[in-house]
Amino acid sequence: MHCRYDSDKPTLHANYFGPYAQFLCPWKAEGKEVSILEFGIGGFDEELKGGADLFTWSRFFPKAKIIIGVDISKKSFHVAPNVKMFQASQVDEKAVNEICEKYGPFDLIVDDGSHMVDHVIATFKLVWKCLKYDGLYVLEDSQSSYSEAAEGSKDLDANWTSMNFFKRLIDDQNFAEIAAYGNSYVPSIYAKELAGMHFYHNMVFIEKGDNKYPSSMVIAS
Repeated sequence: MHCRYDSDKPTLHANYFGPYAQFLCPWKAEGKEVSILEFGIGGFDEELKGGADLFTWSRFFPKAKIIIGVDISKKSFHVAPNVKMFQASQVDEKAVNEICEKYGPFDLIVDDGSHMVDHVIATFKLVWKCLKYDGLYVLEDSQSSYSEAAEGSKDLDANWTSMNFFKRLIDDQNFAEIAAYGNSYVPSIYAKELAGMHFYHNMVFIEKGDNKYPSSMVIAS
């Protein structure tokens, strides 16, 4: 289906289909009425081009409640009744908050937008509250973190990069264990909702849910 609509998801360096199938096929099997928000419609600045992912989501989830596409460029092609497109920057707090308030919360949020490092981090922070409990956040093309053209860095220790931002969330996910060992680590506001984190080639999947478990530390006698 991705190929039919000329989506790059199954054809890029790493096959994006596998990770998506793992998480989304169960939703499809149960006929879930999903709500989806995706940043980046495609087609660059051409008004009548793009939309491959929107068409794919619409066909894959025929019972979808709403599918939202947000792009910095204006898009004017025909889409299904349950698909809406908005022209806005993915870091336009006012515009994104209005979309979240009117159409959210969402089961799936995908960042396939500018891939600029500061945008990647800001977008996650902006829309995490718009993601449902038991929802899924997906970052595509996470390799931009290593690109200076995307304001990333070849220095793997550069703390401002998007990849290091998401790596730090792994510590947040384990905040109870860190505290149990006497570390003064202060977790982020996301820590108690980081139910699962999955890193794939050029992709990051984050499951939102309950992460308020106590430490499992066992002290040897």
